[in-house]
Amino acid sequence: MASQRLEPIPPAQFYASLQSKTPQTPKKPAVPPPPQETPFHNRLSSRVPQTSTNVYQERPFVEAAVDMQGKFWGPIPVDQFLEEFLDVEAPPLPEVDYESLVNVARLRTEPEMYDPLIAALKPFCKGIKLVNTSTVSDPESDVLYNHCVKPDIGIYAEKDAPKPGECITQAKLMTGYGELKNDVSYEPFTLDQPLYSIDAKHPFEWDTMQARDTRGQLTVYANAIQATQFRTHSFSFFINKTSCRLIHWSRSCAIVTEEFDYTEMKWLPMFFWHLSHAHKSVRGTDTTFRRVRGGDEAENAREALDLKDADRLYKVSVKDNVTKKKTFYIVHEPFTNNHIFPLGRGTRCFKAYDCQTEAVVLLKDTWRVSKYEPEGDVYRELHEKGVRNIAKFITAGDKFSSAAKDKRPRVHMHYRLVLGTIGTPLTQFSSTWQMVNAVKCALLAHWDAVTKANLLHRDISLGNIVMGPAIARCDEKTGTFQFISARLLMGDTQEHKTGDDLESFKFDSTLNGVGGDDKADLFKMSTATVQSIGLERKPLSDVLKRIYSGFGHRYGSTKHEELQLENEQAAKAEVEKLETHNWLYGVLEDALKNITWKAAEDGRVDQEVLKEDRYLTAGQKKRKSMLPEYDEERDEKRAKRH
Repeated sequence: MASQRLEPIPPAQFYASLQSKTPQTPKKPAVPPPPQETPFHNRLSSRVPQTSTNVYQERPFVEAAVDMQGKFWGPIPVDQFLEEFLDVEAPPLPEVDYESLVNVARLRTEPEMYDPLIAALKPFCKGIKLVNTSTVSDPESDVLYNHCVKPDIGIYAEKDAPKPGECITQAKLMTGYGELKNDVSYEPFTLDQPLYSIDAKHPFEWDTMQARDTRGQLTVYANAIQATQFRTHSFSFFINKTSCRLIHWSRSCAIVTEEFDYTEMKWLPMFFWHLSHAHKSVRGTDTTFRRVRGGDEAENAREALDLKDADRLYKVSVKDNVTKKKTFYIVHEPFTNNHIFPLGRGTRCFKAYDCQTEAVVLLKDTWRVSKYEPEGDVYRELHEKGVRNIAKFITAGDKFSSAAKDKRPRVHMHYRLVLGTIGTPLTQFSSTWQMVNAVKCALLAHWDAVTKANLLHRDISLGNIVMGPAIARCDEKTGTFQFISARLLMGDTQEHKTGDDLESFKFDSTLNGVGGDDKADLFKMSTATVQSIGLERKPLSDVLKRIYSGFGHRYGSTKHEELQLENEQAAKAEVEKLETHNWLYGVLEDALKNITWKAAEDGRVDQEVLKEDRYLTAGQKKRKSMLPEYDEERDEKRAKRH
């Protein structure tokens, strides 16, 4: 191939071509684009500490973010927020020194912003004190997953603020908190959203790892306040660079304002000005718990409840929804801990002194879902229909709603129920025979409820059965994931049948935390599943084997398939019997005839749960999330709780 000779390019032409390709600096957009992130997957290359892909997991923020998924409601206009939640009579707002707020936003790091922001907001805080709590953890706030909180700024009523020498971070005294960021990638909510964006077309919760981390962090801080106090709601504010949002936390949801520039708009000073002039009930204190400090009634209550002189007492009232009669009770602290989670019923159960009869009763303080039938009404009906093995009903009534104006998907009503029986949790059994006998009594109550009152419980679980002198009481709830039948979890149907409740009466923990298909597979394995538990008490193992073998027919066990080949009608009958109480009741009754088992002393044994410790290695960046915690299955499981 003949070589080609290249002609030289004239210098003028060469330099002209370079000049035409000089890169131009793009114009800066008027509004910064939203932060972008590479879409994440639900796995990591490695979790081994020595590898560079291993990340630090701050589990409380992960769990809280999953719990709150879909529960942030907004954005709503700031003026609507203030009108709905802080509509108070207040003097004219003092003049705002915007330059001081601009100076805060100019600071480069979060820690530099805290004290200047507190100083800038001080003129608007009357009877309220803002405290830099960013460096001191509250040792008494580990109510959720053993995590002690330290919000950037604590909001206290001045009279409740920590005294000199006390820990400056005390969630049990806070009215609210403030959290600051200086990185737009940690913005928890999508920017420039249409108002009230609760549909899939306009998702309000930003779907990035950093955003979820921030939402989890905000949730844990709010939860620490609400779980350590008697509260109806709480407030917080979130700042990211010059942007700010206000948040109202209740048992129903977290209501979030649209973002606003706090260096140019008056909303943040006005928020604190209104909060300063608000009654403590408007600030979120549950004033229906009234402190009792002395007197004959208080002394009688202390003696009846076996309390010390230093123990705090509170007086509460219940106005019956039907009779309208008001009764009074004295309580100390709840003996349950269901209220430690961010949303939902927040149920607290108390041993209470009945001021009318001087008896010790059970008082349940909860936030019921408004669209469901009140638990007290169910108890009334069950007693009217002669249902056995249920607690004595005394009274029940609503206090008030957790939210007023409702485009919101779910509203909780503050509700109290008083029962005449205080039982022992099923998990506190003194023998395995006693535990199974209590389950049989609860099954009898369920049988009566279905046949006499046409009512299904829909949430049979270990935590919803208590033992008494001659009683097994089932509490009202809406679904506990670990005990929901495999059929319902697989999503094949919405219809809740009697057999689904009966399946939940199994009383071991083998199926806790597994999904529908996996739960069905364990039932298919039948007796092999029970053998894998390794129970020492043979009568208990035998009764569980019969239960698993029976429900195995529901999910196509090998035994069921073999029977189907031999006799299709017999196989069908095995499935149909699971929809009635007779078979399961007979299994339990037969097992409980064992006199040797009844005499055995084999009570519960507490086992230590080993926790995995995870540490940062050299070069690692601390992250709050472990990506697999956000997978779809996990989200579905956690959502079931509410």
